[in-house]
Amino acid sequence: MSILSLNSDFRPGDICLTLASRGDGTFHWTITIPYSDSAGVKLHASNKQGPWRFLADDYSLMETLELCIVMKIGHLHSHTTEDLIRLVEALPMTVVDPFVGEEPRFTCRVWVKQAVTLLRENDILQVDARDMEKAALAWGAEHDPATVTGAPYKFYVYAD
Repeated sequence: MSILSLNSDFRPGDICLTLASRGDGTFHWTITIPYSDSAGVKLHASNKQGPWRFLADDYSLMETLELCIVMKIGHLHSHTTEDLIRLVEALPMTVVDPFVGEEPRFTCRVWVKQAVTLLRENDILQVDARDMEKAALAWGAEHDPATVTGAPYKFYVYAD
């Protein structure tokens, strides 16, 4: 695991993994696609209002105090945010191959791994979901103590 760069450049067209601290060492996992230098569309699985479901929400990084890390994992290039939404919204809200057997239950983290795998299969991302997860967990755990005391998020470039 190596950091390509650490900075605060959140750019339109990037595809980012975002981890929001729950304050207990765990995170809410999302994929965010910026449309400005401080806001974007957050793609995620949520069970806050009943059964698991896919959501695509506007997201302000500056107003999200629990945001721990933002990790660039790719770029849209010739694709659009709508292309990504169309692909990932069809993912079932269950553990699917190749993660059956290694994931005991469905979570937002599992959904992100499955979405990243789908985007890789469609030549949108080039990252391995398991390797990306390891990096995110390590960087999230490192920065989470600062996040819960009010520190701003850290931005990492994992892949262009």
